[in-house]
Amino acid sequence: MSRSTCSDSSRFFYLSLLLGQDNAPAHKSKQVTAFLQKKLPGRVVSWPPRSPDLNIIENAWGEWKRRVAMKRPRDAAHMERLAISEWATLTADRGYVSKLFGSMEKRLRMVIEAKGGFLPY
Repeated sequence: MSRSTCSDSSRFFYLSLLLGQDNAPAHKSKQVTAFLQKKLPGRVVSWPPRSPDLNIIENAWGEWKRRVAMKRPRDAAHMERLAISEWATLTADRGYVSKLFGSMEKRLRMVIEAKGGFLPY
C-alpha cells in the first residue's frame, strides 16, 4: 500500500469518527469540552448519563471479570496475571469485539423504545 493510500484511509477513518460520551462530570469539564471541540468539531455525541445499555465496555468488563473468576485466582499476584492475560485474549477476539459493536444499532432502538429506560437484560 502506498504512503498516500495509507494517509487517505487514515484521514477517512478520522473524518468518519464519532465520540460518544455519557456526560459524567469528568467528561464535561471545561478543559475536556474545549479539547473535544477543537479535535472533533461536531462529532461528539452525548449519551444519557449512566447509560450502561449504550456503553459496550460495560459488557466487555463483565465478560473479563467472568473469565478471570472462572480461573479461580489463588492470590493477588495470580489474579493480576490472569487479569492481564484474559484482557489480552478478550480484546484480541475479533468475533467478540465485532459482536459488541454490531449490537449498537439494536441497543439504540431498544433504548428509544424504552424511552431512555434501562433494558431488560
